[in-house]
Amino acid sequence: MKAQRQEIKMNKAMKTIMKNKFSIMKNVLTFLMSVLIVGSLSAQKVKKPNVNKAKTLWSQGKLDEAKAMIDNATEFEKTMNDGKTWYYRGLIYATIDTISNPEYNMLSDNAREVAIASFDKANELAEQDKGYYILVPSGLPVTMDQQIEGYYAHYFTKALDTYEKKDWATTSENFEMAWSIKKSDTVAITNAGYTAQAAGNNERAYSLLEKSVESGARSLNIYYNMIIILNEKKDFEGTLEVISNAKEIYPSDNSLNRYEVDALIKLDKVDEAIEQLKLAIEQEPNDPILYFSIAMLYEDTDVDLAIEYYEGALKADPNHYESNYNLAVARFNQANVSYKEWTQLTTSAADKKKDKELKPIIEKGFAEALPYWEKVYELKAADQATLQTLMFLYSYLDNNDKADKMEEELNALLGE
Repeated sequence: MKAQRQEIKMNKAMKTIMKNKFSIMKNVLTFLMSVLIVGSLSAQKVKKPNVNKAKTLWSQGKLDEAKAMIDNATEFEKTMNDGKTWYYRGLIYATIDTISNPEYNMLSDNAREVAIASFDKANELAEQDKGYYILVPSGLPVTMDQQIEGYYAHYFTKALDTYEKKDWATTSENFEMAWSIKKSDTVAITNAGYTAQAAGNNERAYSLLEKSVESGARSLNIYYNMIIILNEKKDFEGTLEVISNAKEIYPSDNSLNRYEVDALIKLDKVDEAIEQLKLAIEQEPNDPILYFSIAMLYEDTDVDLAIEYYEGALKADPNHYESNYNLAVARFNQANVSYKEWTQLTTSAADKKKDKELKPIIEKGFAEALPYWEKVYELKAADQATLQTLMFLYSYLDNNDKADKMEEELNALLGE
């Protein structure tokens, strides 16, 4: 049972909408950074911590001094439990992370993680009904939530840019970074998984898609892709676990049933596979492949049941080639058992009696097999095995004209 890998699909209109949306949010962060008067790194030492001074240094573009001041403030008894300390620290580190000046980027090797942790700490310490904000030169307040949204948009926009270039690995990293800033939005982490998969990094892709589900994403495509990754690893027990989780949300999705049957078969759990196929037929009674799959599973244990399900497949689709072919073979083989016995008979009285018993059984069996072979011929002509079988059946059933026609076609096919 094959499945196609699900990847990010964005048409041009959607990409434009997304870029415009995130460009607006990103401008919040960009505008705040433009307020900074960016200068050179300073070697000046910071003495007594002062939270407001740290904010002023940040607004003046003195990020090295602002960082040193705010770091000290987080360890100073009078300021370490002040939510504003952590809010300003988040702003300072977010700026270090996103500013285009590499000198300032080097001030911290984990600026994004520190910024996120600082914003989270600020929220923990926030007074009820009071939020954090700064005033921009126009006098308007920009809240911490707006700043975090702009921070998120910075990485999401970078992801869209690298997506356009088909740089899947970098796109995945940018999407993951966007999600790390705003974990309530599962779009970024889901896309991080898809693009990691597109980059061929299935281990990373699976981990990201797991995070996506844990974060609340519920798209069927996520589960499909996780199943595909596990199947490629031949981890069929893991596949069944993912399918079980997915079916709690999508109990009537027949693709999940198909994946489950495929995994059960590969684990030699034939009885369970048959039960799942029967459930799938209840949901999709006109799907010939479901009947065909059950018939295949029954072939080694119960030929009559296999024939019954092949016939069910043909009721759903009379032109289903595989079911026609397998049913033709099954019917032929049933009659051929008696035919082989008949060819071993002698001229004894007992065998003459047996001859009279076997001939009508053989004729009936071959006559029942013939229409299926004719349908196989109709659907896929010029097949050697089909032509040989039809030539034999027509000859046995005394239709010599058709037997001769099959022989001519067979000779032409074999170049004789």
